[in-house]
Amino acid sequence: HRASFAGLVQDVLIQVDVSGEETKFGATYDEMMSMIKANETNSHVQIRGLMTMAPFVEDAEQIRWVFKKLKDVQVDTRSKTFYNTNMEYTSMGMSNDFEVAVEEGADIVRVSCPDEQSTKALKEITQNVKLPVIADIHFHYKRAIEAAENGAKCLRINPGNIGEKQK
Repeated sequence: HRASFAGLVQDVLIQVDVSGEETKFGATYDEMMSMIKANETNSHVQIRGLMTMAPFVEDAEQIRWVFKKLKDVQVDTRSKTFYNTNMEYTSMGMSNDFEVAVEEGADIVRVSCPDEQSTKALKEITQNVKLPVIADIHFHYKRAIEAAENGAKCLRINPGNIGEKQK
């Protein structure tokens, strides 16, 4: 509603719960399709793709199937015609598994930047990955500046991780 009041078109990704893990959130396939169909009459929201979060594991090969499945859902959905939906992007892969996500067709990856070392590592990641990298900042303005300076395409500020002293 805010986009319509402001006269804007808001680009969004739908988060899909591919893994079914209890700690992950997102729409089921049927819920995603319902959202897409409901959005066809909304000229202020453009669905640009899908995103998912895979379970955390030591060996990213164990979750390759999650990224493959999201890419398959994107390809399937892209083959259908919906107004205000183009399924251009898949955002999948985080700090510990983005290489596998890229191999499975990620268009955007997200890297956690809780400290100076991780934000400085962004430069190498952005140069090697050649995809937009979203820096997941744990609400620290210095990390945001460092991430932007080191090639982050977008910043995601995570207020859920703010400690009482940082508020």
